[in-house]
Amino acid sequence: MAVYNRFVVSQPSAGTTLIAAAVPGRKHKVFGFIMCLVNNNGTYKFTSSSGDLTGAIFQASNQPPANIFWHDPIIETALDSSLSLVTTSGAGRGIVVFMTEP
Repeated sequence: MAVYNRFVVSQPSAGTTLIAAAVPGRKHKVFGFIMCLVNNNGTYKFTSSSGDLTGAIFQASNQPPANIFWHDPIIETALDSSLSLVTTSGAGRGIVVFMTEP
């Protein structure tokens, strides 16, 4: 049975937040997220210990949260890599849904 993990993002300020540490022989696969930045225009992106997984995603402070969910992974780390969220200019708030599997 597949086990989905939910990570609640609540950054005190812009920066890097570790979502999931590296697991030997496994990947982290993101199936969806809801994300917004607090009080500022800025960007966010998903990264791993192997490098960037997405480009910088811009969000204005007056935009509604980005809401992306899919039945297949939309972002996937390499084997043995961590999963992080990096924000600029505004603290991130939201939820990331992912699985950790081979």
